[in-house]
Amino acid sequence: MALTACRLFHHGFGATPGRLSGAQQTNAEHLNANFGYQFSPDAETRFWVNADRWRAEISGEVAKTDALTRPKAANPDFVLLNEQRNIATLRLANKTTLRFDETIVDLGVFGFDRHVDYPIFQYLDFTAQDYDAFVRATDDRSIVGSLAAPTSPLMRPLPDIN
Repeated sequence: MALTACRLFHHGFGATPGRLSGAQQTNAEHLNANFGYQFSPDAETRFWVNADRWRAEISGEVAKTDALTRPKAANPDFVLLNEQRNIATLRLANKTTLRFDETIVDLGVFGFDRHVDYPIFQYLDFTAQDYDAFVRATDDRSIVGSLAAPTSPLMRPLPDIN
């Protein structure tokens, strides 16, 4: 691996707030960011951050006539129940790529944290965490030799029988 002075920094960022009013009040925020750094032509890394927050009041069931004539009206009985769906997530990830001649090695890790607060007829409140890692190596060299000029009798083309 040849280390030459190549310090390149790449990044991206996006944030989206949102609000929906009516029978179901919803607030949502999304944040996506990534940051990459190239140490040399043969070594680079990238980090990702994704965060989401979603808060929603569940309006419940409405009669068909109410849905057609007053689509933003909620069923008053469900409004009193104050049912909600609240989810917050955070994902962090990294992928590093190393190049050795014709071999490329990718290394990566990620972690995901999700909190669900779901006050409905049966209250759900839990946190789940997932994480993983991987290693992948690819190489474009031929294992048996060049297919253009096979050296093994097993690699030679079959004779034409026409």
